[in-house]
Amino acid sequence: MISKEDFHVINDLAAKKITLDEFYKRFSIDLLSNPYFLKDKWKIAIQEKDEDTMKDVLYIECKLYFYKHNCWRPDDYYIEDIHRLIKEYWHRQHEELLDILISIGDDKRNESVLIDILHTTFPYYEDQEEEETFMVPIWSKCIWELASIGTPTAIKCVKELRNSPYEYIRNTVKQQYELYGWK
Repeated sequence: MISKEDFHVINDLAAKKITLDEFYKRFSIDLLSNPYFLKDKWKIAIQEKDEDTMKDVLYIECKLYFYKHNCWRPDDYYIEDIHRLIKEYWHRQHEELLDILISIGDDKRNESVLIDILHTTFPYYEDQEEEETFMVPIWSKCIWELASIGTPTAIKCVKELRNSPYEYIRNTVKQQYELYGWK
């Protein structure tokens, strides 16, 4: 979906080398005349399970929002889809989607999704080592986030992982015990 030239334009905007007006002039898609273009592309990408387009739309939306607000908080239009997509395995954008959810800071909405992620494995990993390479960083982020949420449910979920088959996960849980003084 995004050409090399468009990547340069969006990165120039992110680096504040060009103004937003310049971005809209140079970007190959007229986003001002068609403000729903990216959202429409997003929905089509999900329906067609098109990971590249999904990734491109998130990238553009992130850079545009960040330029305008110095942070990124996607609107609810994307958040509901992200909650669902993070549990699907037709794509490999799970860590990126998780980072978006964590950056939003909506503990109440995120808690159940984070717990679901901790109990998710994806069928495209052929062995434990391959799964560990991909999933352990994701699970670790979930552990840190759930511990900081601090509800009884979140804490219970984290504590249940102290006997994980993955050393890194066991160590991450141990760090939470030490950080929060859990018994």
